[in-house]
Amino acid sequence: MNNIRSISRTDVIMANLSWNGQTLANVSKSDFTSIDDVVKLISTMAGKCFGIAKLCIRNKTQGWAVNMAISTPKTPSMQKPLFAASAPRGTQFALQF
Repeated sequence: MNNIRSISRTDVIMANLSWNGQTLANVSKSDFTSIDDVVKLISTMAGKCFGIAKLCIRNKTQGWAVNMAISTPKTPSMQKPLFAASAPRGTQFALQF
């Protein structure tokens, strides 16, 4: 993943991972060295899910924010879906960005 913005260990980073308006994971802390570190932690916090979710990362210290879509590459058969398994047949899901 490209480092869009710089992060130093002393920066306060706020990150939120959501899917269809539902928060899957939320963190506010320092001691990150890159956006990759933030993505790894927030993905671990979200648990075993698959699909595409919206990740918002804000560097409170430097005053910037970035939004991105992330997905897990693992197979759906081994993971918990982000959407309800009991959705009616023919239901279409949409991500709101």
